[in-house]
Amino acid sequence: MRDFVKPPQVRTPAAQNYSQGKEMKDNIHPNYTEITVVCSCGHTFKTKSVMTKPTLNVEVCSECHPFYTGTQKIVDTAGRIDKFRQKYGTKAAA
Repeated sequence: MRDFVKPPQVRTPAAQNYSQGKEMKDNIHPNYTEITVVCSCGHTFKTKSVMTKPTLNVEVCSECHPFYTGTQKIVDTAGRIDKFRQKYGTKAAA
């Protein structure tokens, strides 16, 4: 049986700098601000983003999406098969 050899830990330069107490560079990171998300259904909520605009307009949110509201339409495949068989005169499989 082979012995498991633990791979050496590889640290990125950023992790090494952080562990040595060095700070991040100034003025290279985008501003992380609070924005308002507005859905076409009228629902609004706040989140954080690096966008420069104060609002984000979306078409669908968790308040109006059929998956989250429970009004998702379920396709009836069995009905379609029966309809096909009825139209083209094939017999149902036994």
